[in-house]
Amino acid sequence: MLAYVGLSRPYRFERAIIAFVAFVLAIAVLLAAGWLVAVGELTAFGPRAFYFLYLLALLVLVIALVRWPRLAGARDPTPGELATRNVVATLGGSTTYDIGAGETPGATGSPPPSSRVKARGASSSSITACRATPPSNT
Repeated sequence: MLAYVGLSRPYRFERAIIAFVAFVLAIAVLLAAGWLVAVGELTAFGPRAFYFLYLLALLVLVIALVRWPRLAGARDPTPGELATRNVVATLGGSTTYDIGAGETPGATGSPPPSSRVKARGASSSSITACRATPPSNT
């Protein structure tokens, strides 16, 4: 078992860390499920029970695939592959505004995202009046 999670020679701490985190999370899921059973909020065939089973199945799958990371995710590029490319590290999710991509609100002729939201009972003329205008360069 120690060799499986990378705790024997040759040491593979990237496996050990993932296995440890998955094990701790599995214990947390089991404790949360046990607490919900104790207070009567978790039934055998309810949606919460299926959710807890889903979480446990994912964590078991993580532990099962810890030895074969290529099955669990994409392969890492080699340094030679990265040497010929420009690499840009970014923080944030899909809502991060990318200045380098030239994506300015309204550049495609569509209104900015904030003005596309229509309030309940609002007419299209009231939405048009709320459109933001780009700042002037003067």
